[in-house]
Amino acid sequence: MPTIVFTDLSIRSLTFETRTDVWDAKTPGFGMRVGRRSKVFIAKVTNRRHTLGGYPDLTLAEARRKALALKSEEAPGRPVQNYLRAGVRKIQSRAYRGEEAECGGRAPLTLG
Repeated sequence: MPTIVFTDLSIRSLTFETRTDVWDAKTPGFGMRVGRRSKVFIAKVTNRRHTLGGYPDLTLAEARRKALALKSEEAPGRPVQNYLRAGVRKIQSRAYRGEEAECGGRAPLTLG
C-alpha cells in the first residue's frame, strides 16, 4: 500500500488498473481508495475502513476534517457507528416525545 503526501495535484494524478488503497503521509489512518474510474476518501478507525466520500465531490480539506472527527469520536469499547447513530436516535426520541427536533425549523417527526 503506497504512502504519499496528499495534495490536489497528487490526487488528480493517481491512476491504478486495480482497486488500490493509498495512504496519506500527513494524517495517519486517512487515505484514498483508487480504482480505474473512481477515487474515494477513506479513514481507518479501530482497524475498520470508513468511506468518507468521493473525489472531487468532497474536497481534500473536508475529507481530512471528517477523518479527524471520526478518529476523535473513537472511544475504547465503543465502535464509531454507535456515535454516528446516536445523533439519529436523539432526533427520533425527541420527535416521539413531541418536542422540537433539531431539524432546521421543520415540523417534528411523527412516529407510529
